[in-house]
Amino acid sequence: MNQFKDNQFLSSFIMFSIPFALVFDSVIFGILFGYAFAQAFYSSGKDK
Repeated sequence: MNQFKDNQFLSSFIMFSIPFALVFDSVIFGILFGYAFAQAFYSSGKDK
C-alpha cells in the first residue's frame, strides 16, 4: 500500500470515491470504484 504515501494518489482517490459514493448511495461502492479509478488514473499518470 505504498501509493497511499503519495498525495497525488490520495487526492485522486478521494476525488473519484466521493461522486461514486453519492451516485450509488453507498460508501463501500464509492471506495471500491474510487480505488479502482484512482489506481488506473495514477498508473497512467506515472507512465508518462
